[in-house]
Amino acid sequence: MKRLWLGAAMWGWVAGAGEVGTVNFANGAAGVDAPVRLASTGERLAGERWTAELHRIEADGSSRRVLGPATLAPEGLAGGYFFGGMGEVEGSQPGEEVTLKVVVREIGGWGRGESNPVRVTLGGGTMPPPNLVGLEQMTVVAEPPALKVQVHGPDLALTWPALAADAVLESSPSLSAAEWTVVAVEPEATREGLTVMVPGGESERYFRLRLPLP
Repeated sequence: MKRLWLGAAMWGWVAGAGEVGTVNFANGAAGVDAPVRLASTGERLAGERWTAELHRIEADGSSRRVLGPATLAPEGLAGGYFFGGMGEVEGSQPGEEVTLKVVVREIGGWGRGESNPVRVTLGGGTMPPPNLVGLEQMTVVAEPPALKVQVHGPDLALTWPALAADAVLESSPSLSAAEWTVVAVEPEATREGLTVMVPGGESERYFRLRLPLP
């Protein structure tokens, strides 16, 4: 009997090879009630103007998108919710424990927000996809991100929030006759957000963040 049981277990493992872990990407489901609201007014956000992405948080604190974008439902009873359905978490396996978060973005605007981290055991194979139990209500700040400038020796460090990852850093030698050009330096992820180091030898230079057109 023991040999038969061991053989069956080994066969089951081989059959599951190559499967990908799954999750139910929704903020309204059994055990989950986490609508997206505007921070300034508390109103639920709705419609195609707002999208949600699911990000996996790695052991080093970095994150990457694994699902989405999913559009928020139209105004009404489902306003503030998104229902992305079952999705596969790339690079994972069924039964694996992962930490996830939801990132909400405004298309063509500065609105950004993200959820608390949620730990789930992924489904897949014969296991159903788990809901994002533990997800809390999310708030979105719809204001332009602040650009912070610090002096580091001969260089300048320009930093802005990581939620505005799609923003483009531009500079101009003057404001009276502004000629804005893209700063051709790839931003690095830091504890404070996204940072670009530029030479600080010029007597005058101006910087701004620009949001690309949708």
